[in-house]
Amino acid sequence: MSDNSFNDALLQMKIHQDYQSAIDYLSQVIQQEPQNIDALYYRGLAYMMLERFQPAIADFSQVIEIHPDYHESYYTRGLCYFQLNQYNDCLSDLNQALQKTPNSHVIYYNLGMAYFKLENWHEVIHHLNQAIDLEPTEFNYYYARSMAKVNINDYDGALLDINYAIRFEPNIGEIYATRGNIKVKLQQLQEALLDYNMAITLIPDSPLLLLNRATLRIEMGDYDGGIQDLNESIRIDPHFAMSYHKRAIAKLKLNLLQEALEDLDYCINLDANYIYAYHERGITRCQLGDVAGGLSDMNHIIAVQPDYTSCYYNRGLMKANAEDFLGAIEDFTKYLDYEPNDYTAYNDRGTAKAKLERYSEALEDFNKCLSLRFNNKTLYNRAVIYILLGYPDKAIADLDIFIQHEPACGDAYFYRGLAKLATSRQEEAVLDVEYALHLGSELAKKLPDLIPSE
Repeated sequence: MSDNSFNDALLQMKIHQDYQSAIDYLSQVIQQEPQNIDALYYRGLAYMMLERFQPAIADFSQVIEIHPDYHESYYTRGLCYFQLNQYNDCLSDLNQALQKTPNSHVIYYNLGMAYFKLENWHEVIHHLNQAIDLEPTEFNYYYARSMAKVNINDYDGALLDINYAIRFEPNIGEIYATRGNIKVKLQQLQEALLDYNMAITLIPDSPLLLLNRATLRIEMGDYDGGIQDLNESIRIDPHFAMSYHKRAIAKLKLNLLQEALEDLDYCINLDANYIYAYHERGITRCQLGDVAGGLSDMNHIIAVQPDYTSCYYNRGLMKANAEDFLGAIEDFTKYLDYEPNDYTAYNDRGTAKAKLERYSEALEDFNKCLSLRFNNKTLYNRAVIYILLGYPDKAIADLDIFIQHEPACGDAYFYRGLAKLATSRQEEAVLDVEYALHLGSELAKKLPDLIPSE
C-alpha cells in the first residue's frame, strides 16, 4: 500500500497538481514508514506549493535529521525560510546546499535574492556574478543584478545588465519600465520615454506604468501629454491616489489652480495619509487666496511628519504673506536648521526681520544669502538696509550692481538717489530720482516708508 500511495502522491503532484491529495497519500506512507525520507521530502514540497511553509520546514528538517546529506532538503528548506522572511536561516541552508552542488546557478541566484532582502547589495552582485558565469543566458539574473546596481547608484552598470535582460527576454513590460527608470536617472529622457512606450504596449492596462510615463512627460514639459496619461491611469483605476496627485502637479504647471485643487482634494479623500498631496494642496490654497487653508495643510504635515523640511519654509512664506512675521522667522529658522545652505531662506528671513525693523539682523541674513550665492533680489534688499542703517556708500555699491542686471527697475534708481543725497552727491541724486520717475517708480512718486521689497 505504501508504494501505491507514494506513486499516487507523485501522480497527483506532477500531473494533476493536486497537492492536498498528494499530502494525504504521503501521510499514509509516512504513518507506516516514519523514516521514509522520500515521502517526507515530497510531502514537504506539496506543503511548499500550498504555501504552508512551517509544516514544509518540519518535513525537510526531519529528512535532514534522518539523512544529513540529502542536500535537496537544505535547498527547499532555505526557500521556505525565504518566504517566511527568515533570511539568515535561508542563507545558512542555501550555503549548505551549495557545498553539495557548487555549480548550481539557481542556488547562487537565490542566495543573491536573500541578500537582496537584507539590502546587502555587494553580496547580491557577487552571488549573481556567480550565477551568470554558470548560466549566462538567464534574463532574471541580469535583471536582479541591475536592480542591485541601481541601489548603489551604479546606473551605467545597471543599464548594461538590463540591456542583457531584454536581449534574452524581449517581451516583458516591467523590464522596459525598469530600463526607463534607469535612463531617467542617467538623464536620457527621450530614450526613457521610448522604453515606457514599449512597456505600456506590452502592459496597456497598468495605471502605474501610465503614471511613470506621465511623470516623465511632465518633467520634459509635456504637461498635456502627462495629463492624458493620468486620465487613462485614473480610468483604469479610479482609486489610485498617486495619479490624482501627479495630475494636480501637471495642472499647476498649466496654472489650472482650481482644477489642481480638486484633484488634490480627491487624492486626500482616497488616502488621508498622502503627505505630499497635503503639501501641494497647502501651496495651491495659498495661491488661491486661502492662506488659512494653506497653513492648515502645512500644520497637518508638520504634526504628522516633523522632519518634512520644506513645509517649514513654505509655512514661513504663508505666515509672511499673512503678516505674521515673527511666526515666519520662526519657521525659516527651523527650516535652516535642516537646510543651512539654502540661500533663498536667508533672504526671506531677512525680509521678515526687516518688516519688524530688526535691520541689523536682516543685514546678517542678506550677507549670508549672498555669501552662498549671488542673488540680485537680495542685493537690492541689502542696499535698502544699508540706507536704513546709515551706510549709503555700501548701498550705492550694491545698487550699481543691481541696476546692471535690472536697468528698468525704477525703485532701484530712487534708492540710489537717496543714498547719493546722503553722500552729498546731490546732482547725481537728482538724476537718479528723475530717472526713477521716468520709469514709473511709485516710491519716487509717493516717498513711502523705506522698507525692503518682498
